[in-house]
Amino acid sequence: MNEISRVMIHDGVEGLLNAPGRPVGVLGAPEAWDPALRHAVRFMLDAATPVFIGWGPQLCQLYNDATLALVGRRHPGILGQPMRETWPQAWAALEGPIRRALAGESFHVEQAALELPRAAGVHANAWLDLAFAPLRGLDGTIHGFTCTIADLTPLRESEAKFRAITDAMPQMVWSTLPDGYHDYYNQRWYDFTGMHEGETDGERWATMFHADDRERAWSLWRHALETGEQYEVEYRLRHHSGEYRWVLGRALPVRDEGGRIVRWMGTCTDIDQHKRNEEILLDARLRQEAALVAADIGTWTYDLQQDRVYADRNLARIFGVDPREAAGGKLGAYLAGIHPDDVAQTRAAIELAVTSGDGYECNYRVRAGDGWRHLLARGKVARDEAGRAAWLPGIVLDVSRQKEAEEALRESEARFRRLAESNVIGIIRYRLDGTIIDANQAFLDMLGYTREEMERGEMTSQRLTPAEWRPSNDEVIERLRTVGRMENYVKEYYRKDGSRASVQIGAATAGGGEGIAYVVDISPIRDAQHALREADRRKDEFLAMLAHELRNPLAPIAAAADFLKIGKADDARIRQVTAIIARQASHMTGLIDDLLDVSRVTRGLITLESGPVQLAAVVGEAVEQVRPLVKAKDHHLELHMPPDEALIHGDRKRLVQIFANLLGNAAKYTPDGGRIDVRIRLAEDEVEVEVSDDGIGMSAELAGRAFELFSQGERSADRSQGGLGIGLALVKSLVELHGGSVAADSAGPGAGSRFTVVLPRYHERQEGAADTAAGAGTVAPADALDVLIVDDNVDAAEILAMYIEAVGHHCTVCHSPSRALEHAARQRPDLCVLDIGLPEFDGYELARRLRMQPGMQHVPLVAVSGYGQAQDREKALEAGFDRHFVKPVKAADIMAELDNVAKSKRVG
Repeated sequence: MNEISRVMIHDGVEGLLNAPGRPVGVLGAPEAWDPALRHAVRFMLDAATPVFIGWGPQLCQLYNDATLALVGRRHPGILGQPMRETWPQAWAALEGPIRRALAGESFHVEQAALELPRAAGVHANAWLDLAFAPLRGLDGTIHGFTCTIADLTPLRESEAKFRAITDAMPQMVWSTLPDGYHDYYNQRWYDFTGMHEGETDGERWATMFHADDRERAWSLWRHALETGEQYEVEYRLRHHSGEYRWVLGRALPVRDEGGRIVRWMGTCTDIDQHKRNEEILLDARLRQEAALVAADIGTWTYDLQQDRVYADRNLARIFGVDPREAAGGKLGAYLAGIHPDDVAQTRAAIELAVTSGDGYECNYRVRAGDGWRHLLARGKVARDEAGRAAWLPGIVLDVSRQKEAEEALRESEARFRRLAESNVIGIIRYRLDGTIIDANQAFLDMLGYTREEMERGEMTSQRLTPAEWRPSNDEVIERLRTVGRMENYVKEYYRKDGSRASVQIGAATAGGGEGIAYVVDISPIRDAQHALREADRRKDEFLAMLAHELRNPLAPIAAAADFLKIGKADDARIRQVTAIIARQASHMTGLIDDLLDVSRVTRGLITLESGPVQLAAVVGEAVEQVRPLVKAKDHHLELHMPPDEALIHGDRKRLVQIFANLLGNAAKYTPDGGRIDVRIRLAEDEVEVEVSDDGIGMSAELAGRAFELFSQGERSADRSQGGLGIGLALVKSLVELHGGSVAADSAGPGAGSRFTVVLPRYHERQEGAADTAAGAGTVAPADALDVLIVDDNVDAAEILAMYIEAVGHHCTVCHSPSRALEHAARQRPDLCVLDIGLPEFDGYELARRLRMQPGMQHVPLVAVSGYGQAQDREKALEAGFDRHFVKPVKAADIMAELDNVAKSKRVG
């Protein structure tokens, strides 16, 4: 008994073939069949997909159970019978492919199922993939054929759905193989770049992004491919207009059940307008940022006026042109590679695009080995400023099938599934009445809702859209109803917590009043723009305030100088004018010192000279600094001190600066006759100092940003209150440098303000702690000193000399370094005061040369400079100076130095 006879008899085709003693049509009983036929039938019966066989001179047909849906009611009458006679419709449709198989050819044919007779229930739009192969005997002679049938309908429908969804997205969507080979782009990509399908496949995408971004783009993409990490980068992508636009590229790997990467899915979002806004707000400082671009293949740009074509290497390879021709060769070099029958229509398509201004599109054949490759070319004419056609950029796509049907189906479904589950963008299904049917988790997270809340109908377009957006929202819905598509719509949604989210939306209506929309949260970009505008506004306000504050002391100084020019003032008037100048100069010095302090603190350049300090003494010294202002405004200032002494570890000068700033603010913003209180509270490990007043108070918004740089409240028209908006910022930085914290509080405008400083408490009282403020005084020297002053500013040098001579010393003034060296060689001075910015050579070099003269090695040298950074002092000491003073030099500092030199001279 043969193999078929040994199989258990059951219903269906196999049961008929195994019926004892029953012939199978013209083929006779299976026991007498050719062994090759029996083996082929065994394979056919075991197959899960439809398979049928034609055997013998009459091509008698056999088939399996999976084929019965196509055979229909003809079964079992046609089993084992000649196809031509018993199934003439199938023979008419398939005679050509059957004869090819009988000639020894194996191949695939796509066939619309509606062209084949089929039983009821088969989809009217079904497509089949028919795999034909010759059926040979054991001696190799062809006796018939086999045909395996696969249903391509799910693949075609899935591909159509995927493309419709991705084409509706506001982003460009692309996909690559695991090795990074780009093989898919949505329509948005082609609309943006002006390229055509297939022209940017593989590695040809590299020519689409800016040359300055290319290397970084490749580096990050290779890193993502090697590590499987998420790919995200900003870069400049060439627009179809010829300009480069900023886009945000993102990609995630798609993994199989075993964790292996089977594909990469990516998007490109046009962020050019956001970038331009950032460049304007930041004065073009962020334009250096660039990153890589994904997906670019087979591009060309045709210079219409010069008849030159610039192509990438892949396009040059397709057309068979050498690298020199690809870098600006004539159009004729490319036309030479096109099929002779297609050259005329290609030229005509280019001319039509130039004259009409419409897009360029043409199908033609290009030689590929011994055959021809079918290509689709697309482009868009770009015009110059005069309106003349200047450039025709474009792409070329190979329209041949790239993958087997089964693999393409799996990949298409995986791409769609990955896109829907992605957390990169929100996806919703909607009805035109505003109902949200479904949404992915990214959209729910974006607005703070749960899936249960969405399913209960709590998320509708009407409920989520603020009132001011509803008119434009209605216009968009009407457009979706009439046109069926909408892109790059920017609006706001309410989040569940009542806040707002700025979003960018693209949508497409699929029919039946339903559609799919893609939502991108652009709130961070909008917030950043607002923050930059606010920072710019505060900067402008600060500069205006600084100009005002500097003009205030300059006005009385200038008036005093004019008064002194008259020359008729008595000594009392001169002393009065001199006091005015000193006060205003001191005020200007304070402003500049505050600015320098802020600069040092914010850059981390300030150094604390820390030690144990009595808190009460620090507060008392700060009170003394602001007492003139308190007295002038008739304030009642009361100190609430604890009975116990408290030490803190810090820089006494900076600590006094902290509390003087807070007390000064309280005095400035409290009306005449108001009250200011200072309370000190002690805890085991910390101390708390509270400065409160009953002044103008602050709003909650102002209190929240009180310590920000340049932050100020509303000002009166004469700008009589407040300073530069840097005092509290400096306070916060100095407190934090001491390991403490500071807070601002107010019950509101008109309700006063309270500032609280908390600092670590120091427990170990050490000898020599600075308990009281160091006093400073000036006394006349016992013996007159010979002082050499070198400054090219004549007025500054003479006024300093007048002051030093007024206290009993002798001065020699030189306005150039060479004169100073000559004088020092003739008569050795007791003290040299040297300006740093001098003609011929600077003060540093002058100090070095003075030290080289005989007898000058130990003469005190004092540097005077407008620069007061730590590195400026260090540079002065390295050059040979003993002291470094910052302009304007205080009289007390000069007096102290004169006294020190005089004492040293007496001891020596």
